[in-house]
Amino acid sequence: MKKFIYFIAIALGLLVLFLIVKKPADKTGDQRGPTSCQTITVEPGEIATVITGRDKLTTKRFSQIRTSGNKKIKKVLVKEGELVEKDQCLALVETDDQYDLELHNARWGLITNEQKLTELTSRLQDQEKLYAEGFIALLAIKETKSQLAQLETQKNILEKKINLYENKLGQTAGESPDLNVKADSGDICVKAPFAGTVMQIFKHEGDIPTPAAEQNFPEPNAGTIMILADLSEYFVEYKVSEIDLAKIEKGQAVSLIFDSFPTKTYRGVVDHISDISSVTRKDQMQEQRDLSYYLVKIKVIDSGPELKQGLSCRVSIEIEHKKGVLLAPVRALIKEDDGEYVFTLAGGLITKKQITTGLLNENMFEITSGLTAGDQICVDPFIVMEQEALRKQKADRNWLEKIFN
Repeated sequence: MKKFIYFIAIALGLLVLFLIVKKPADKTGDQRGPTSCQTITVEPGEIATVITGRDKLTTKRFSQIRTSGNKKIKKVLVKEGELVEKDQCLALVETDDQYDLELHNARWGLITNEQKLTELTSRLQDQEKLYAEGFIALLAIKETKSQLAQLETQKNILEKKINLYENKLGQTAGESPDLNVKADSGDICVKAPFAGTVMQIFKHEGDIPTPAAEQNFPEPNAGTIMILADLSEYFVEYKVSEIDLAKIEKGQAVSLIFDSFPTKTYRGVVDHISDISSVTRKDQMQEQRDLSYYLVKIKVIDSGPELKQGLSCRVSIEIEHKKGVLLAPVRALIKEDDGEYVFTLAGGLITKKQITTGLLNENMFEITSGLTAGDQICVDPFIVMEQEALRKQKADRNWLEKIFN
């Protein structure tokens, strides 16, 4: 009798277990339910892509005014902050050697010659374009070429003179890069190479500007009499990698924010792009040292008296700009091997939808297809994906897990 009772109990247990296992699954659990997510509405807007970086402000021109050799300063003729004209005498330096005077004159003549050569070369290029379009006669080009030939001859003569006088004085061209000519008194007049402002004076009457190379413990600006800067225009010289170089062209708009004035955005424009790569020692030590960098000169359009040489700033060069396009925040975008997706929320259900994108910056991206204005998308897609993974995990449990959980 007991065996029969045991048999009946086991049979009933197996029947109950069978009914539990065969119980229909809750189909609603296999569907994506009304999972909550933070949403944003897709709307038309404005987007721009930019190249950003940091660099320092510089003046249009900047020069350390020096003189050759160990010549005593007889008199400084200007003051700090004074505006000076091109070729104005800045200081008088004593001399006792006729060769020294001749050397200064030859150097000055060479600089003037090179300036004229640059101007005529540029003029010739313009004339050749005008001639090709039929606006000028060939005679004008021949005349310019003749003038260039004369200047080249003068340049060769001046270079030979400089070499001769340097050998007699035991100097090299690198020791005296500045503009010095003979003054009426017989002293050397150190002239301004360009119109500008005297920023700082380092040497005064009786001082001897000794080149740093001749000092055992060189002092800063040891061989410098004064610093001259042209403050009429300000520039930021920003280095761009070869990867981004093709995206930049002359005339592009630039935004500048200086650390000293963080609430104001200054306007700039790309003024010049160097044809020669510029690699510093710091660049060579960085990980991407195999990349070439090119100097992009940015002109500050709305500069003011508050700007100073050397100020640090953030540079933003605008590459492309679009208006009236559908936009969404970057954090809503999901990138997978087979395409780009977002999660949309409609009717209480979240759906994964494939889209195509256009412009992309650090904050927003352009939607070119897949969505329309007014669609609601989730801005926390990875939370949605985590919730979906948990739902699937729960739906895929075996019968034993369903019994005990």
